[in-house]
Amino acid sequence: MINASGVIYNHCIALHKRYYRMWGKHLSCAKLQSHIAKLRKHNPFWQSVGSQAVQDICQRIEKAYQLFFKHNKKGVRPGG
Repeated sequence: MINASGVIYNHCIALHKRYYRMWGKHLSCAKLQSHIAKLRKHNPFWQSVGSQAVQDICQRIEKAYQLFFKHNKKGVRPGG
């Protein structure tokens, strides 16, 4: 289940990057959650993670992006 959660998390991050590159806009949490829900229906590996856990993953990513951009205005750089 941890591996499936990691795959979902990485997929969500990739979607955020791709969406911003294509449209120049931020991907909303609701859009991301509905997209992941559709993908979960057809992927038994992703179904091992509960729907509430998937929503929590999406909300964590959203919260992290909001905090990053809030502090990025002050000149903070991402780690790594």
